[in-house]
Amino acid sequence: MWSLFSIHLIFHIIKGTENVFNVVVAVKMIIKKINGWRNDERFYSKRVLTAVTSVLMTVSRTRVYAAKLKAMFWIGRPYMWIFPISSVVLGMALTNDIRIDDFVSFGIAAVIIPCIINYFMVTFNAVFDVEADRINKPDRPLVTGELSRGEALVASLLSMVLAIILAFFFLTPAHVIILILVLLMGIAYSTPFPRIKGITLLGNVWFGTGYVFIGLLFGWSYFRSIEEVDLLFLLVGLVLTIHATFISVSKDLVDYEGDRLAGYRTIPVVFGEKAGATFVLLSLWLPILLLPIIFMLLGQERLVTSLGLLYAILIPWAAYESYRQLQIVKSPRYLSEKSPSYKQRFLTLYLFTIELVWGLILIFIYS
Repeated sequence: MWSLFSIHLIFHIIKGTENVFNVVVAVKMIIKKINGWRNDERFYSKRVLTAVTSVLMTVSRTRVYAAKLKAMFWIGRPYMWIFPISSVVLGMALTNDIRIDDFVSFGIAAVIIPCIINYFMVTFNAVFDVEADRINKPDRPLVTGELSRGEALVASLLSMVLAIILAFFFLTPAHVIILILVLLMGIAYSTPFPRIKGITLLGNVWFGTGYVFIGLLFGWSYFRSIEEVDLLFLLVGLVLTIHATFISVSKDLVDYEGDRLAGYRTIPVVFGEKAGATFVLLSLWLPILLLPIIFMLLGQERLVTSLGLLYAILIPWAAYESYRQLQIVKSPRYLSEKSPSYKQRFLTLYLFTIELVWGLILIFIYS
């Protein structure tokens, strides 16, 4: 009797669940309940129904919580985490003083905190960008209803608190100060006032500074003090920040329609899509042309050779992306008709990442 009852009940649980995790949870709970019933002489059908209902409600809640956690993870755009990591690692490489004595603190500084920073910036911005995302990114969790604004806001702020706590216990006071600066920049970028994201050009400068220069400074501070920042760091930081500033216009091109309706005065909205594509086109070759010159002028010829490992990949991608931007300059409709938004984002951001990842090569070759 018990075996038949168990099989029948488990069959219905499996039929009503959508993934293996929920099935395992349900089976474990049913077994626990049945073990308790065997020693209970007062067992009767009403208790069976009550217990089964309790199990099903718990499994249902588990599914809801799992869906919430999944939405909280994807709202942070984990495919973008490579960009802040690359900036921080590049800042470390520019110190020319790589010495990894504590792999835990190094991993926190180079990987964990950059990912958390990116999560905070993206998620916090999403809280105040729902209306534009209904057009630009209709699959985002806040638009689909998988998360509420309150849940996303709490998740973003808790992530930043976690980053500051990690920096306080494992890194230096300089890192804590930089993270507080990032927190303030993220708030200023996204909140209704001053809403820097919607200010022509300033929003792009804010983006480039936050993603590149602040990341470089965070990485530099792991091996050296901020007071020791040299000319090489400043010039490389300036070139890549300017580059990121105008590369970010490609994001505005993709989001043109939603930004226009939301009242954001981005470069494509104010000057047109052709002007936006021209900005991106000019910035594509900036680091390729200027970084080797900077290194040679500052007597860092050995760093030039490391760029050769990247240029074999970088130049073809820059040429391909240049072709795409030229098509937009000729006809803005090319963006919507021939260039799906996800491809535009991934190709442009991939190019930007390649230019920063050479910092990893420097660490392994020249440390």
